[in-house]
Amino acid sequence: AAVSIGVQLACAALATLWARRAAAAPPAEPATRATATHRELRAPVLAMVLVGFSSLLVEWIAFRVLAATFGSTTYSFAAAVAAYLVGSALAGAALSNAPGWFIRAPAAAGASPGLFGLASRLGPPVFLLAWGFLASRATGIFGWLTGMDLGAGGAIPFARAVPAELALAALVLVPPAFVTTLLASTLTAAAVRDAGTTGARVGAMQLGSALGCAAAPALAALLIIPLGGTKVALGIAAGALFLVELLRRGDAREQRLRVIGAALGAGLLGLLPPRLVHFVVSPGFHIVASGEGPLAAISIEEGPAGARRLRTNNRYLEGGDQSAFAERRQGHIPMLLVPDARRVLVLGLGTGITLGALAAHGAEIDAVDLLPEIATVLGYFEKGTGDVTRNPRVHLHAADARSFVAHAAATGARYDVIVGDLYHPQIAGTGALYAREHLARIRALLAPSGLYVQWLPLYELGVPDLLVVLRTFGDVFAYTNAYLGFFNARTGLVGLCASNQPLVAPLDRPLPEVAQRGGIADPAELAASFIAGRDELVRLSGPGPLNTDDRPHIEHGVPRHQGVTPTERTAALRALLSIRRLPTPAEVRLGPEASERLAAKKRRIDEMLSADLARIGP
Repeated sequence: AAVSIGVQLACAALATLWARRAAAAPPAEPATRATATHRELRAPVLAMVLVGFSSLLVEWIAFRVLAATFGSTTYSFAAAVAAYLVGSALAGAALSNAPGWFIRAPAAAGASPGLFGLASRLGPPVFLLAWGFLASRATGIFGWLTGMDLGAGGAIPFARAVPAELALAALVLVPPAFVTTLLASTLTAAAVRDAGTTGARVGAMQLGSALGCAAAPALAALLIIPLGGTKVALGIAAGALFLVELLRRGDAREQRLRVIGAALGAGLLGLLPPRLVHFVVSPGFHIVASGEGPLAAISIEEGPAGARRLRTNNRYLEGGDQSAFAERRQGHIPMLLVPDARRVLVLGLGTGITLGALAAHGAEIDAVDLLPEIATVLGYFEKGTGDVTRNPRVHLHAADARSFVAHAAATGARYDVIVGDLYHPQIAGTGALYAREHLARIRALLAPSGLYVQWLPLYELGVPDLLVVLRTFGDVFAYTNAYLGFFNARTGLVGLCASNQPLVAPLDRPLPEVAQRGGIADPAELAASFIAGRDELVRLSGPGPLNTDDRPHIEHGVPRHQGVTPTERTAALRALLSIRRLPTPAEVRLGPEASERLAAKKRRIDEMLSADLARIGP
């Protein structure tokens, strides 16, 4: 987006300079009109600033609404961009093929305004407000198109999701793109009619449009949506187009039309729901808190027994009270593998329950999450987090994980433990957190005996994608192994461990009390959670592609391979269980008594998982 805006600004500025130089050169023939003055340019340029601002603000609103409806995959983003470009292209086609009576501009001497000329007086701003009703129904429309209850969660088959996303993107994005592009084009066409000033006017107007387009995303992300939400943002976009109308001259009749249009627009805005983003809720739950942010729509659900869970962008459940046991283990296991860790980095917060388990071990922690909204909801899970927001050793950062890691590595920072929390790998951009380049920077951040644990949601990974992740880890790190997070086959959870030195789990000492309270009381059970070492993981992954920044196999593959049925969602776990073995004394140090119980513990875990998988089916 930044590159696109920069290119637009540069082109517009060059066009303006070229036009001024051309106007300053001696004309080959007597000019019929003097070069446009700054005063004459002021109104059309300001109008284009407002149109550019409104069009990009509406696009931002539409993308926010769709992000809270789609799966936010790279395919979702492609569908939305394609729909917006189709709307703009259709506007160009309408302009090039429409008869004069339809498109004739009102400024033409002695001409009637034409159908679009009249409609453009009031149509675009009123249309945007009416479009808000359609946008607010996007979630329900998508559920109807896919035949899925979004509140119930679960993956939507790729073959069903893509056509539904294309259809909804077209429905939501094509109309506003068509209207705003048509309006900008007619304003430019009116400027072109002034002979002798075409270059200067068009260049300056293009510059104004680019400035308006550049301002909209920044203001939307930093001020408008965080403070007012998508409804207020839509009102501002429509207000900008009303201001465009006020910049035009008009007689008493047109002044009356403006008043009528303003009253109609205000009425439509008042009738819109409080938010254009519709929040879904799981069956049997109700929403206790919700909010719109620049990057996500977040809601807190509460069940009949008071159990809460976090939902982002309607589609993704981020954990909560019901999954607290597994989330605590995700924090305790890394700290038990490196019991002397003093500095910890956590990438991804979710409910903060994993962070709370890590913080209980007394380390200094940097916790990073892309969504600034996450920090505002941690208090809803205080009984699971231990209120990490008031822990002086925990430092919360709203930042992109890759950027934070790159900066920390460049400044020479070192961490004893780095934890990659459960990411949703199908979300656009998230696959980059499994990229070779990112893992190489994490390797540079590790202290000499440091440990990196990346938790993998096996129920969201197809087998081909799991193998890509394993292969990429093995390419970056000299020492790797894997542990089961807990023992539920339906929501398989694996910690992929990596280090710059041989991995040895020091479980020959008493486990700390905080870990015992968190559900890990037996060193033999933790040792029995071991899946395999580097050799087995390398053999399983085999030869094949790596996940890199320029070959993002995870981002493109997970949406296509993600399982829908219970059998498909356990395929990655079954693949790992096929290489599972007991750890050697060189991999896990245990006391004599725990060593005697290790084989029995592993057998019991295997029986539990086998029974669970048998109930699911082959």
